[in-house]
Amino acid sequence: GGVAGELPPRAAAMIDIALKNSERLVRLINDILDIEKIESGKMVFKMQPVILDELVSQTIEANRGFGQQYDVQIELTATLPGVQVYVDPDRMTQVITNLISNAVKFSPPGYKVEVAIGREPQGRVRITVTDHGPGIPPEFRDRIFQKFAQADSSNTRQQGGTGLGLSISRAIVERHGGQIGFVTATGVGTTFYVDLAEYRPNTTNVLPLPTRPRAPRILICEDDPDIGALLSLMLQQAGYATDVAHSLDEARDLLAQHDYQAMTLDLIWPNDDGRAFIQEIRANEKVRDLPIIVVSARAGEAQITSEEQLDVIDWLPKPIDQQRLLAALQRAARRKNTGRPQILHVEDDNDVFTVISMLLADIADVQQVATLADAQRLLQAQLFDLIILDQNLPDGSGIELLPLIEQQQPPLRVILFSVRDFEPDITGRVAVTLVKSRNSNTELRNTVVRLLNQAAVLSSSNM
Repeated sequence: GGVAGELPPRAAAMIDIALKNSERLVRLINDILDIEKIESGKMVFKMQPVILDELVSQTIEANRGFGQQYDVQIELTATLPGVQVYVDPDRMTQVITNLISNAVKFSPPGYKVEVAIGREPQGRVRITVTDHGPGIPPEFRDRIFQKFAQADSSNTRQQGGTGLGLSISRAIVERHGGQIGFVTATGVGTTFYVDLAEYRPNTTNVLPLPTRPRAPRILICEDDPDIGALLSLMLQQAGYATDVAHSLDEARDLLAQHDYQAMTLDLIWPNDDGRAFIQEIRANEKVRDLPIIVVSARAGEAQITSEEQLDVIDWLPKPIDQQRLLAALQRAARRKNTGRPQILHVEDDNDVFTVISMLLADIADVQQVATLADAQRLLQAQLFDLIILDQNLPDGSGIELLPLIEQQQPPLRVILFSVRDFEPDITGRVAVTLVKSRNSNTELRNTVVRLLNQAAVLSSSNM
């Protein structure tokens, strides 16, 4: 009891109901936030090699107390000691936790939930979670991975789920290049499984994952065998075919033999200069238009100090941000197929336009208009990836363009680049606001790259 003593049974029961409902509301809010991040391409994945049976064992231990609430034991029945996968450990723990908690909730008291790790063909490992519950109703099986999906029975409604867990789990697994599914039998139970690519460290050869027919091929130029293997696995998980060159001479040979959609390049080589290699490629008529993504520990430094126009899609530092890498490849694909990103710069000051055009010359084509009327005409006639918008124009305010911009499909991101700050009702309608006298050219360029990457991630999630 507290300061006021024991609560009356009726009041205690009401408080218990309120607590359980508040906990369910928190779970629902967290799940909705995860869904929003996934659908907008903003969910961050911190990928790294992970020993799978350690991750699974830790997740089982973390859920034992939950199982005890239902008088259900959780047991690891088979494993593969030492086998690694390349995943975000927190997100994969989230997936396994969801599968275990579902299995526990639908298991009869006194039964076990069995978790196992085994091998599958084509270099995959499988995690299975098996319950001995009622099975999934036949009429619900086609909808089980949909948002807010729950079997409509009193037993299910008592379990307290949000109906988002499996939808989130599928999205996370697919972002890892994996597959999630289930096998069920009425009155016998259900097994959910997650298939992931095995990661094999300290080898120059990554076991190839199955890729779709005529998958776009990427050349990876990386002298570190482990990093080359990681890059290859990342890209294969995303559906690309890959070749790895461990020297620039090997890269030259591969470029002469194959047609690549893009190339990743480390700048640091024992006896070569990565930037000089970019210049060499740009001077070679056969491959001069090849999209290049720099992946290097010195990427940021090289980008800032670069004086020549190297025409690089993006400069990625190490450790590698997988989402940013895939976004850059989406931009490379667009450039390969339909040209470079197109930016509309609404600006009546020719000097400002000239500076920004030079600043962005290696990543996009920038088209200038100086009036509202010209901007309206172009927006109705052409598709753009980004708009840089000034407020003060000869025939009105650039803000007057926002209603037309907001009608664009796919959604069009706007950088409001003007001489002063704006009110919240304006800043809330654009992606970024920058003040000319306060923000540097580097900040503007980095903002453009970031927004183009976000657009590419969203585009890839909608494919």
